[in-house]
Amino acid sequence: MVDEPDDASEPQLSEYAHPEEDVQPESSEPRRYPSTIGGMVYLVALVACVTGTVIVTRGHWRTGIVWIALALIAAAIGRLVLPQEQAGMLEVRRRSLDVATLAGFGIVILILNATIHSR
Repeated sequence: MVDEPDDASEPQLSEYAHPEEDVQPESSEPRRYPSTIGGMVYLVALVACVTGTVIVTRGHWRTGIVWIALALIAAAIGRLVLPQEQAGMLEVRRRSLDVATLAGFGIVILILNATIHSR
């Protein structure tokens, strides 16, 4: 026999559901896209990475790699200087981890690019 709640008309919420967080405040101002400065920084970095990838496929791999590395470093700087509520898609984990990861990969890519000798 299955135990049924006393009041079957009341919806059951899981322990993870937070319906009050899903409610958006009503505003007469239309929504901006992206809605945060960090979202814009993310999109600019993404476009720079795609540009770098296109440059690499055209045969100028060193220049394309520099574009990608600088995009990662720019995203790291954006994550470092933006407040948490404006970080948008740049915010994945703690600020220090996000900045270290983005800047670290960017710097390592620049170093590898500089140390590879082409014939």
